[in-house]
Amino acid sequence: MSSGLDRNVKPFRDGMRGHRGLKIYQLAYRLAMEVFRLSQTFPEDERYSLTCQIRRSSRSVAANIAARIP
Repeated sequence: MSSGLDRNVKPFRDGMRGHRGLKIYQLAYRLAMEVFRLSQTFPEDERYSLTCQIRRSSRSVAANIAARIP
């Protein structure tokens, strides 16, 4: 059974992988994509206020992980 994690990330020059190689980043990114997909089913009157806020917060998790890794 495949976990869907990216195993083809090129390592940095010091041998460590970048943020895209971290399992937690990959999971956060997949979750953000799932939140986006699910938020497309929200009612029309919530589409621009609640949906926008939920999408921004879900993307910020992966973005914060990426910002902390050199």
